[in-house]
Amino acid sequence: MSNNTEGPIRGTYKICHWAHWDREIDEAVQNFRSRAKAPPNILIAAEQTHRRMDIAANARRNKIRGGDGKEVPPEEEFITPSGFRGADYELDFCIDDSLPLDHFLLVRDTD
Repeated sequence: MSNNTEGPIRGTYKICHWAHWDREIDEAVQNFRSRAKAPPNILIAAEQTHRRMDIAANARRNKIRGGDGKEVPPEEEFITPSGFRGADYELDFCIDDSLPLDHFLLVRDTD
């Protein structure tokens, strides 16, 4: 984890079990928070990793809520999440294809 006071704080993580991808992201956020003393607000991953998140999210639609906390669109509509929300944090998704498959970068950026 980089704690550079001049820029964003970063930490790299990997999704090991796609059946529990959401739990793994939440655990990574908690790990990040314990080290940085603040939650991240950005999740960066390769486009193919984001596609896997899309597929995994659609497989467990009952856990997905819209940005306003409402239910998701009907099942016939494929969902492409633009972020991730935990109990007390929100992550915006960004793409960086230089990251390895299944890896993601959590960033705390105050700008």
